[in-house]
Amino acid sequence: MEPPQHWIDQAGKRRGPWLTWFLCAGRGFGKTRTLSEWVIQQSRKHGRITIVGETAADCRDIIVGGESGIMARSPPWWRPTYVPSSRSLEWPNGSKALLISAVEPDQLRGVQSEVAAVDELAKYRYASDVWAQLMFGLRLGEWPRVVVASTPRSISIVRKLLAAESTYVTRGSTYANLANLAPMFRETLADYEGTRLGQQEINGEVVDDVPGALWTYEQLAECFYTGPVPEFERVIIGVDPSGGNKDSSDKQGIVVVGKGLDGFIYVIEDCTMKGTPPQWGSRVARAYNEHGAGLVIIEATYGQALATNVLDNAMDKTGVLMRVQAAQTGRKNKPQRADGLAALYARKMVRHLGKFEDLVNQMVLMASDGYHGDGSPDALDALVWACDPFIPRPRTIAFETV
Repeated sequence: MEPPQHWIDQAGKRRGPWLTWFLCAGRGFGKTRTLSEWVIQQSRKHGRITIVGETAADCRDIIVGGESGIMARSPPWWRPTYVPSSRSLEWPNGSKALLISAVEPDQLRGVQSEVAAVDELAKYRYASDVWAQLMFGLRLGEWPRVVVASTPRSISIVRKLLAAESTYVTRGSTYANLANLAPMFRETLADYEGTRLGQQEINGEVVDDVPGALWTYEQLAECFYTGPVPEFERVIIGVDPSGGNKDSSDKQGIVVVGKGLDGFIYVIEDCTMKGTPPQWGSRVARAYNEHGAGLVIIEATYGQALATNVLDNAMDKTGVLMRVQAAQTGRKNKPQRADGLAALYARKMVRHLGKFEDLVNQMVLMASDGYHGDGSPDALDALVWACDPFIPRPRTIAFETV
């Protein structure tokens, strides 16, 4: 159920004992099930186990209670008791697993364990901090070790673990487990074959950052915000429309952004979709009403008259009165328009109120020499327009002739 304590690497060198077993694989490979069954196995002989999930809900709903989780994979005679009050699992022999959320790395201070399990490390906002605190507490027993199950991303802790001599790496692709996944899921995979996102999410490969990228995964992971949300002094919806909802059509970028009374810019919701003009117009109107927005900024290259007509019809049907402004692209290209927004991120002035994975995957592919993804960065374009009024403009200094 786990790698041998010692092994021979690809260069023929003897390695071990391993500290980290890294299940570095694509989605649907069976990472969570493997992690769950390993924890069950360890509970028979180790009394102190630490389990880390991205959030408390992930610990409860995926690692413990999911279809591939510990409760589902445990035989009836060895099923643990889940104790929500202490965030723990307790087995018949007295073994105990403490469930820790990665949202607050300091929760791991003082937690000691013989073995540990970490689910989706690459998605954590504070991945390096979580790992450091976990390692400080992994100090009991004769052979402390940890299993990491994660689809990789190009962040420092993932690269560090994969390169470490004490890491045993198991790689795998979504295709290896395709027979156990829904038939329609195969069509989804086909859309991403041959793309950078497919390399990462399907093949489980670490895709290096695009040279000259305006954002990195590591930078954007730090933007995920779970603290108290302030009141907003202004909420704006950015829209990057497209002409239709055919398979070949781009999506309609729709992103809601607010400026808090604390001065930070908050990405509230990514409503990007593919639909007919009446459908996306209705979605904009609904978001406008739900979030108390005061302005819609829509890219005018789609056709200002047509875009205005779509939103006029949406207002008539929903009864939501929207203030709409056309964004003028001028002579700037997409990287130039995104550059001011990237500067706000560099100053740590932007916070995300959700993971927004599709939006993030577009952002890391925008570089100074252009967009390196497939199709249009629709959600990113919408984000740029929504944030445009919040981006400081350079001041002009006039010099007098003496």
